[in-house]
Amino acid sequence: MPLLEYFVVFLAVGIVLCGRAHGDVYNSMYSVAPALLNDTSLRSATACDQTYHNTTGVYDYQLCSYPIDGSPFFVFTIHGGWIEMQTSDVTRDMSEDPAGLTPPWSSYYFEGLRSSNNSALHVTATHYDDPTILAIIDPVDPVANPPPAWCVAVHGFSYEEEEEVCVGGADDGLRQATVEAINSAFGDSIAAYDAATTSFCSSIAGQSASNIVNRCKAGLQLEMSSALRSHFSNDEFLRKYFALIVRNTVISVAADSTIPLSS
Repeated sequence: MPLLEYFVVFLAVGIVLCGRAHGDVYNSMYSVAPALLNDTSLRSATACDQTYHNTTGVYDYQLCSYPIDGSPFFVFTIHGGWIEMQTSDVTRDMSEDPAGLTPPWSSYYFEGLRSSNNSALHVTATHYDDPTILAIIDPVDPVANPPPAWCVAVHGFSYEEEEEVCVGGADDGLRQATVEAINSAFGDSIAAYDAATTSFCSSIAGQSASNIVNRCKAGLQLEMSSALRSHFSNDEFLRKYFALIVRNTVISVAADSTIPLSS
């Protein structure tokens, strides 16, 4: 990617994803006003029976949580539905082993269901304090309800030219293994970059301790370009294979790690 394109991507993702100062309507999900979950003007689909691909515009969002007791793995999207399209789909794919050889993972989805302006529902990951997801990651009684140790956050960033993934999160080994696995599996068709060491990924590297994914023992953040997500929307096999590669990598790294499978 030419240097000018690096700068354009860096600027674009900084504007879209870095927090309310760069355009977020809400300061948090719950605790700091204005908080999205406290906005009574928003309409929530509480039954989790909506499919964002077929949204009617009746609801603004849905928040769906599927915790699995004892699961050491947790995959989630906090910008699902039409906020960052295809992040819900990748999250759902990753939560299940298509061959049924390994147990399902806990999963969580915050999905924009509007017919337009779903970006207004974006709450940046360092301000994301929804009590539902926190109850999974940081339960009141971790002995009775052990939290997952290994977490994957699925995001998207705006870049239409190349099918790329900025692989972030604070766990160095998990991040580097995921970069290697994606590049090995997909060659030149999908390019994965270590967000901690790649300049155009630096604003979406997910390194902060306050990032929701890093509240787990080991956190991995996937930032998929809009070009890649558009491809996924037309190629279900590719999307599922991508999710499986990441899923298997996380399981493999966890198996070799000194980090216990529960926090």
